[in-house]
Amino acid sequence: MKPRSLLLLFFLAGCSGHPGGLESRLLSDYRLTDHRKKGISSTYIYEKPEGKIFIERLACADRASMEKTVREDMLTVKMLYSDTLSPYPGYISYRITADKSVLPEYREKGAGDTYYRYFLLYSNDRLSLGITSMDAASHRYLHGWITRSGNNILYRVKIFEPLDTGSREIEEIFFSLVCRD
Repeated sequence: MKPRSLLLLFFLAGCSGHPGGLESRLLSDYRLTDHRKKGISSTYIYEKPEGKIFIERLACADRASMEKTVREDMLTVKMLYSDTLSPYPGYISYRITADKSVLPEYREKGAGDTYYRYFLLYSNDRLSLGITSMDAASHRYLHGWITRSGNNILYRVKIFEPLDTGSREIEEIFFSLVCRD
């Protein structure tokens, strides 16, 4: 078998044959409802009545391109919440700002050779981020990235849970995602 074929076979198999390339004892609470594949990316969607998880597995060319993807994603999240001029500045509003209560909280954690980086946020009823007040919030949202030393696989994870879900509960779901490849 050619090296290219072996690489494709490894990419399709994920780690240990689990959908999305990640194992988790908590994923059994969800059901896999969709799988999409495009280029170097595979996206798995898990659902339960009150929550949803998107796991995107990206096979990056090298560590540098993987880190660039994470930095660009982080910048996008930060830019959504940065103060900006109103598109129609006037008497009522000159600047658009988000309430401090909805600003993203950035955190990171290492666990062995796995590295977790993530934002804790809120999303609206359409699972979109960028809300500016708690009035628009309908879900607790974790937007994160999982990498592992020794490979160029990036997992982009989006977890949506009910609004009353605490930070520790949503982090527990995120930290339960482990790759064994």
